[in-house]
Amino acid sequence: MNCERINAKDNTPLYRDEQRAWYDTLRDFIPSIKGLDPTVRLHSKDLHWCSLNPQDSRDIDRFKNLIIKKKCKKEEDMAESKNDWIATVLIESKGSFGKTDNDMRKKEIVEILNEIEKRTEGDGVILFPGGYLNSGKKAEIIFESTSKYLKKRVEKLNRNIIICIGIDGCLGRGFPQDFPKDQMAIAVSKEGIIAIGRKFHPTSEEEKQIQAADSYQSLEYWKYRNFSRIFPLNGRRFFWQFAMTFLE
Repeated sequence: MNCERINAKDNTPLYRDEQRAWYDTLRDFIPSIKGLDPTVRLHSKDLHWCSLNPQDSRDIDRFKNLIIKKKCKKEEDMAESKNDWIATVLIESKGSFGKTDNDMRKKEIVEILNEIEKRTEGDGVILFPGGYLNSGKKAEIIFESTSKYLKKRVEKLNRNIIICIGIDGCLGRGFPQDFPKDQMAIAVSKEGIIAIGRKFHPTSEEEKQIQAADSYQSLEYWKYRNFSRIFPLNGRRFFWQFAMTFLE
């Protein structure tokens, strides 16, 4: 795949890669919202673009045919997984850092799963917010119990559903009080934990305290193996931080 082979990076400014990933996500969503045709991506090396003459009808037809070809390929790929979906869970939190009621949040997961099951068909990914659960200490100390709880719930569903859920930990005295310095997330399927990711870039002044991963490609070591934040579902791969991105 081109994204892996080229492995392009731009750290000026530091958030450039994340910003571009978010813009790509918006480009995929906006056409369906605005009633437009799907976004079509053209590889920069597919053609010597500057050689095309916008005044030449042959070049115009050549460009249109290339777009149609790419569009048809994309529609074929979408048809193969037309029932696959991503559900993003949004919650309102009025508490301060470190005040998460994990037992209450876990009960809410069951209610959310039941509601999503009613509204969807096929396989999909449920994306819970960062810090949905809080361990108080290292985030990984509740990986085992959380994954068992989630695994038990998705096993009851007659579909392949992956739950991505954020877990905070390592509360410190900094500003604000009880700020979680350990911000991680796990992806859980019927097989258990299939992906782990640590936040790799602070998004605010206070988050400069976090124990960040070296990069978005960093692996997380847990239970004698390394985990990536990238995971597969039905022939597609997903990369997640707090927004979900397809890796084509």
